[in-house]
Amino acid sequence: MARKPMSIQIEETLQESFKLKCKCNSLKYSDVAEALLQSYVDGKIDVRVEMKYTVTPKTL
Repeated sequence: MARKPMSIQIEETLQESFKLKCKCNSLKYSDVAEALLQSYVDGKIDVRVEMKYTVTPKTL
């Protein structure tokens, strides 16, 4: 199967932590990311993204 580069934007500290965790487990982070993507496509994991806003009134 052909391999294709993928570029994504993620929070900087999350990326650093992810790469460090992969390194500590002697894994390439691209292999771990690919396994996570495949698990999602195969329906083995679900992802829920929540955005929450809080509005509070100003004191006049």
